[in-house]
Amino acid sequence: MGATKIVHNGSGEVLKYQFAGVMISVEPGEERELEKTAARHLYRHLKSRGLRLLPSKAEQEAAAAGATVKKDIAEVKKEAVKVEAATAKEILAKNEIEAKRSEETAEVVKDKPKEAVLEAFSIATAKKPLKEMTVKELLVVSSRFPSIVGEHSMKKAELIKAIEKVVADAKK
Repeated sequence: MGATKIVHNGSGEVLKYQFAGVMISVEPGEERELEKTAARHLYRHLKSRGLRLLPSKAEQEAAAAGATVKKDIAEVKKEAVKVEAATAKEILAKNEIEAKRSEETAEVVKDKPKEAVLEAFSIATAKKPLKEMTVKELLVVSSRFPSIVGEHSMKKAELIKAIEKVVADAKK
């Protein structure tokens, strides 16, 4: 027998129908397994009288397996959200550490402005001179000097001039 469907007679009468030369009858309250095409044909003609189609055992098993797969997918998604949250927490922790370092640097600069500026400049230019640095590197250097304002809108040449001006003022 090929694919099957189950028909259920929910009415209080015997439902009869002739399909492909065979008389099919379904008693009240009875569930009967029929070939898929016969069950669909029967349902099409007798649904108004209370006949219902139910999934076959194979379809029920497939649906149960599908539910398990959906549950597994949901669990994987929950785990992914947990990992993303952990990553976000790590990033926030790193940002907090960097913010604390920036605050400490700013406090040192406020206490001893000239020495701190010269020290920050010497540390920044120890690896390479200002003119060889990228804009990102120059932004990091300029963030050490609170007197430089609006550095993110500056071009490379403007950043170099601003940093050199702060260092020149500190040397005076």
